[in-house]
Amino acid sequence: MASPRFPALAASPAPSAPRRGGARLGLVARTALAPALWGGTYALFTETLPTSHPLSVAAGRSLVGGLLLLAWVRSRRTALGRAPSTALAAPRSADLAARWSPDRALARLVTLALLNVGFFSALLFLAAARLPGGTAAILTSTQPLVAAFAAWPLLGLRPGRAALGAGLLGVLGVALLVAAPGAALDPLGVGAALGAAGAMGVGTVLVRRWRGLGPALALAAWQLVLGGLALAPLAFALEGAPPSPTATQLAGFALLATVGTAWTFGLWIRGAAALGPGAAFLGLLSPLVATGLGALLLGERLGALEALGALLVLAAAGAGAVGGGSPSATTSASTPPAPATPAPARPDGRRSRAPARRTERGTPRSAHAAWTAEVERQHGTRNAERGTHPDRREGSPPSTSRSPTTPAPPRTTPAPPRTTPPHREGEPS
Repeated sequence: MASPRFPALAASPAPSAPRRGGARLGLVARTALAPALWGGTYALFTETLPTSHPLSVAAGRSLVGGLLLLAWVRSRRTALGRAPSTALAAPRSADLAARWSPDRALARLVTLALLNVGFFSALLFLAAARLPGGTAAILTSTQPLVAAFAAWPLLGLRPGRAALGAGLLGVLGVALLVAAPGAALDPLGVGAALGAAGAMGVGTVLVRRWRGLGPALALAAWQLVLGGLALAPLAFALEGAPPSPTATQLAGFALLATVGTAWTFGLWIRGAAALGPGAAFLGLLSPLVATGLGALLLGERLGALEALGALLVLAAAGAGAVGGGSPSATTSASTPPAPATPAPARPDGRRSRAPARRTERGTPRSAHAAWTAEVERQHGTRNAERGTHPDRREGSPPSTSRSPTTPAPPRTTPAPPRTTPPHREGEPS
């Protein structure tokens, strides 16, 4: 499982449980700051960066932000007195280490990087270059709906009625937002925004399916780095070399890579891990901030039907973010119920009864029960090592009434022998 190729993908400090009161409010505020700043990415990109090279901006932002986040993870581990690990992933158990080879874990990590960073960032900045920032953010916020429906084939979680209703509501909202009179939206930009939501939705479900690749913060850093490396040659092939940056563009890119990527990813991942599923609602701040900044700074105002469509999309995204699925019929059917163990039978066909346990005088019942369980466990272990049946003496013929596939119950401690055999009904005295 160990590999020197990704040295920083090691166990990062787990976020502590949030305290009640003011501490939790502070955690919510810090976590909400991340999607709020992401909402300002659209205005920052269109006003300070070259909109003719969206792929180059996406590649540089992901690569530089990922390297900064990776350095922060390593420095934090060193500050806590932990040596940086050389493991590709930090498995949660020996079973994961035995099941996943380094090459398989690397393939899954690259897949997540392409979906969550490569495709998502490229399509996101392409949409931001061709659409108003608020509209692009609203269309991209349909990602929870995609995740809710992608969880059915990938996780076996069938979307419930709430998810189905949210899906229909989201489709209606997108239709109103795009087809409203006077909207005049670029079809390529609309497709890019919806494609970004689809890539992130599927990637989010795969992150849940492939749990155990590594801690969330280090995993996000490596996804940013690998996604940026994958985008760089594609951006150069399609867009050519970017123009010489101006001072404004350098300042905008530095703000985008540091605050808009590395810092916000750290805030969001640690905050969402501590807050749990309730953090999904905070993601709706991104389209709200993007729409507000577009209206205040850029004059991008929505019409009546567009505003109604935006509200429907946001409501559907909120319902999809918190709506869970139920295990599908195929998943439930693939897990058979545990078979009932039949009662042990004697060679004459009668049901055997375990001898009554006698508690020694002066011994507490709990202590006696623990002593009896330990004796039974040791007795069953010795029988398993010798390959003998606990209900059969060595050399005796096996019982034909017991199924060979049914495990035998543990042998109980026999009662002291009786001097006089018990009288049974129907037998002469």
